[in-house]
Amino acid sequence: MLYPIATVPYPLTVSLGLPFNAPFQGPMQLYQNINQFIQLQISIPYSIPDGYSIRIKVNDADLLEGTAYSSLNSLTYDPIYKYFVTPSPASFTISGMGPIPIGTTVSITFQIKITSSSLFRCTAYIDKQSVI
Repeated sequence: MLYPIATVPYPLTVSLGLPFNAPFQGPMQLYQNINQFIQLQISIPYSIPDGYSIRIKVNDADLLEGTAYSSLNSLTYDPIYKYFVTPSPASFTISGMGPIPIGTTVSITFQIKITSSSLFRCTAYIDKQSVI
């Protein structure tokens, strides 16, 4: 079976929140012009073979280099992070993950500084490292 990701970068649906599923209330909110951690959760829609990477792009926020952590449920390999902070939009790539079964939830926590009074956006894509 051919995967949709076999021919084009496949956009992933992301869920944005605070680390450790903290509620958006009281002091637990996202603020402009301060460094803060956010968490993205991605549910993998297809079985992903070895050799694919996930790219996270951030618009209207500064991505702070060296602050990303991920949890791929109980998978037993250590992903590799590669940052592209200078170009706009800022992004980083997670690779070296091995195969990922369908339905795996990938939780990624990283630090940003929101630079716009409008809503910032995070997008995620999965494809071969050479494509994304």
